[in-house]
Amino acid sequence: MRDDVTVEIIVDKICESLGLKKIQLARMIGINESTLSGNLKKPIQEIGGKKTGKRLLALSYIVLKTEGAYSPTAILEALNEPTISNILGYKESVLSAIKSGRQIDGQIYFEKTLEGIKSYEQKKIRANQDLCNVVKFAMQA
Repeated sequence: MRDDVTVEIIVDKICESLGLKKIQLARMIGINESTLSGNLKKPIQEIGGKKTGKRLLALSYIVLKTEGAYSPTAILEALNEPTISNILGYKESVLSAIKSGRQIDGQIYFEKTLEGIKSYEQKKIRANQDLCNVVKFAMQA
């Protein structure tokens, strides 16, 4: 890993890609804003093994792989869609899994995010069809 990649570069990229403020990002990954701010100037390599670093790296992997292909809204919705089975057999979101600190391969997070994006897009299509039907019915009245 390059020594010149700071936490700030990673944070700025995530925030820019998802249309978030730093405080929103901190809340999203379950850390406080002062922890995030206190680490901004550090190389990501220095904090990569700590809670903040692990969470930022996992999320940045997803963001970098999905950016440009999907809207920020679709990515954010997908991150919150329950697509990962936890140890109790319940489904949890990619964000919940990231916050739990379980070590899952970034590629798995990415694949589960893609599942969430598909689910979001299907819900959006259904909602648009429902709205279209309501409008059509109203026009006939």
